[in-house]
Amino acid sequence: MPPSKRFMELTEKMKDIHIRKNAGYAGDCPDAFKNFRESEDFEVSAFKGCMVRMSDKWSRIKSLSKNPENDMVGESIKDTLIDLANYSIIAYCLYEEEEAEKIRKESVDENIISTEKTNIEDSHEDTQTEVFRGGRDYMGGSS
Repeated sequence: MPPSKRFMELTEKMKDIHIRKNAGYAGDCPDAFKNFRESEDFEVSAFKGCMVRMSDKWSRIKSLSKNPENDMVGESIKDTLIDLANYSIIAYCLYEEEEAEKIRKESVDENIISTEKTNIEDSHEDTQTEVFRGGRDYMGGSS
């Protein structure tokens, strides 16, 4: 079954809006999600910060669906739904980044633990060698 023509048109609209808004928020910064990372200044992950923005959009949709006269900023339900769809994809990307960072940290932690374990084992072997040598010396052996 072919994809919905309207759906594909809307994804193009989403793309266009994302590009325009990104230019407005990120400017020349190469990080497309720079504005979402601002929440990290308050110890809130970019993913969670994006989720808060999504909840704001959801609140707006609820308000406008109850009373379209509540539109005081010229952002219709349709506009808000497109923003929410874009935020969903941005949240998806940020969530993937958090997962990758968690895996990277776990890998680093495992390497640190492995290195520390190896160092402890090496130190233990050195101690055993010294004890053995000391034992030989104590028993009159030569070192």
